[in-house]
Amino acid sequence: MIEDPSGTVKRYRVVVEDNGGYFIYNDGSVAMVMVTFPPGTVTKWHTHEEHEYGICLDGKWSAIVELRDGQRRRFMAGRGEIIYFEPEQRHETSSKDGARVLFTTVKPEMNRA
Repeated sequence: MIEDPSGTVKRYRVVVEDNGGYFIYNDGSVAMVMVTFPPGTVTKWHTHEEHEYGICLDGKWSAIVELRDGQRRRFMAGRGEIIYFEPEQRHETSSKDGARVLFTTVKPEMNRA
């Protein structure tokens, strides 16, 4: 962590390789991970405890999401678009031609106003 003399600005430089992604920031409540999907990538069905926002920086990626009523829906995102996952929402992600995605996760208690 780098702090300015006034103590008002905090910047973190945390880069840890983890499963093909790089943690950019993680304070235990909010995390940011850069993930590069090689062409043809398909993840297994999985969930996260946190709210998750996937911001497409390059390429295109998609997610099949299991909705509360059990139905499944596909979402697609290109550069500058976001796919959101609720906590514990089952999903799988894929990229036919490759993509670079910045995932931000926020613990549920941090997402309240």
